[in-house]
Amino acid sequence: MNWVAPIKDQETLKNFGETLKQVDYKYYIMFELGVGTGLQLQDILAFKNKDVAGKKEIEVTIGTRNMKNVFTVPEELQQIINEYTKGKDPEAYLILGHSSSNKPVSREQAYRVLRSAGHKIGLNSIGAQTMRKTYAWNYYKETGDIYLVADVLGHKDVNTTKKHYAALDDARRRQAATAVRLRED
Repeated sequence: MNWVAPIKDQETLKNFGETLKQVDYKYYIMFELGVGTGLQLQDILAFKNKDVAGKKEIEVTIGTRNMKNVFTVPEELQQIINEYTKGKDPEAYLILGHSSSNKPVSREQAYRVLRSAGHKIGLNSIGAQTMRKTYAWNYYKETGDIYLVADVLGHKDVNTTKKHYAALDDARRRQAATAVRLRED
């Protein structure tokens, strides 16, 4: 399995979203939901319109430990979802596969679309976990609290979280080291 990276800058994030819109707007919705909440791809693909439309929070059972976790939906994302689901069958899947099907897009198809969109804009380390990693990267960058990030992601061990976001920790340590002065001039 290839290592996937978060998308770390806003311009690239925007370009990626625009590229997904060109493929199909549903993939843009899928991506925004992942980047905006930290939900895993398989959870997003399992949603029906009624599960997310008009919701400020989404409750999901995650992981092998069957933990219930509540994900807050940012206001801007709520608006995007509400517009997308307006007039759609509440029982239909949010990210519907073929228009003649009543099944969601497969994880494999979603992965192929994400990879293809990434390659179109020069990103090679894109995969199913990119959305979640991007969310976590931004969350950690804003809070600096690795334990909170681990909790939000449902990681059993904070070391799992540290493994993925240690580079940000290293950058913070380097920044702190240059801020410390031994003597006043």
